Amino acid sequence: MPRAFIVSLFNFFHLSLIRSFSIKVATVLVFALVSIQLDGQVIDSLERQSKIRRIHSLSAAGLFTIGSYAILHKIWYEDFEKVNFHFFNDSKEWNGMDKVGHLTTAYSISERSSEFFKKSEWSSKAPYLGASFGFVYTSTLEFLDAYSADWGFSMYDLGSNFVGAGVYLLQEKKINSQLIRFKWSYSKSDLAETAPNLLGSNSYESLLKDYNAQTYWASVGLMRINSSQERWICASLGYSIDGFVRARTQDIESGFNPRSQYYLSLDIDWSKIPVKNKHLKNVLKVFNFVKIPFPALQWDKKYGVTFHPLYF
Repeated sequence: MPRAFIVSLFNFFHLSLIRSFSIKVATVLVFALVSIQLDGQVIDSLERQSKIRRIHSLSAAGLFTIGSYAILHKIWYEDFEKVNFHFFNDSKEWNGMDKVGHLTTAYSISERSSEFFKKSEWSSKAPYLGASFGFVYTSTLEFLDAYSADWGFSMYDLGSNFVGAGVYLLQEKKINSQLIRFKWSYSKSDLAETAPNLLGSNSYESLLKDYNAQTYWASVGLMRINSSQERWICASLGYSIDGFVRARTQDIESGFNPRSQYYLSLDIDWSKIPVKNKHLKNVLKVFNFVKIPFPALQWDKKYGVTFHPLYF
């Protein structure tokens, strides 16, 4: 579902803003508190500081979450007919691409949210809070869908959200690292011109709506320069589709040959590269959900095995 990807992009940036905002607010309030404390109340002051950081981080996260859904409702749902709550079976649409998109989005938001909570005095509970936020945030989309005539509440989407958040939490708690990362890449497709209303009427819309142009990846850490470094060179397995001008294959006119595509490539895990500059490291982490262009092998039923000197 393209809406999930919109949410993913929005969250990667607004969670960083939340952290910056909440830290600034907390700093001002903490300074005011500390300035009136006596020498014998240092411990109490630190406890107050921690509580203030937590309260303001949660408040800011809540405000930004509500705001982001208000914006999403405005740009995506407002023009569609509203109906009563209903379920919708979309398991056979887009050859599962939208489900992989949900998984990737929930995973990415879980990780970014966890990073935010770690820096907001929730260090020990951050993985649980991050995964919970990632699952709940992406799953709220289903309730918006449930009241729209064109969609409905999808249990398959809900399950994909759960798996994405769960994979993040499982790795974080079991190995304290993300050995497997889910990522996204985009390579322009010509099919949007065939169905501009569904796949996008311009480059910006196609970036969000055209599944034929998107690839989702699972990047697995393989190599490190020496034993003291983490595995930042990755093998990457990709999945995409081509030939889809409608959601269901049986609805597509003959000649488009809708099919799944599978890829094998390399990738880089930017979060595990030893970077001393803190600001640069944070920037690299933010964009770590994008698959880096590398040579790739592709397989599908139409062309068999194809080599791409550089595939994004």
